Amino acid sequence: MVEKLSRHIALWLIKSGILENDDIDLYIYAIQYLLLIINPTIIFTAYCIATHNITIGLIEVFSFLLIRKYCGGYHCQSSTACLIFSVIILIAIAWLSSFIKPSLYMFIALIMLTRN
Repeated sequence: MVEKLSRHIALWLIKSGILENDDIDLYIYAIQYLLLIINPTIIFTAYCIATHNITIGLIEVFSFLLIRKYCGGYHCQSSTACLIFSVIILIAIAWLSSFIKPSLYMFIALIMLTRN
């Protein structure tokens, strides 16, 4: 799904004259990577707005993007599975974090700050 969408977007950008036809595979890869970052973020942001967990959502999205960028981890067979798995993980963590009291957040943050 994401692969096909990336190909269609790249071909549309080439037809529009925005991109050149030289490196179409590179464009497809770049668009696919961009979609895999943007889509879970948009879906999760909509979930956080609907459930009124905006603060937790912002903290989690920022942390998730940093961890995803620099730590690597599990790689799915397809980019569609990656998108679905990422959204499920984000929503599950936000749901679980709704059971933690705000004072515990501050305690965890203080522990993390004092460890450095």
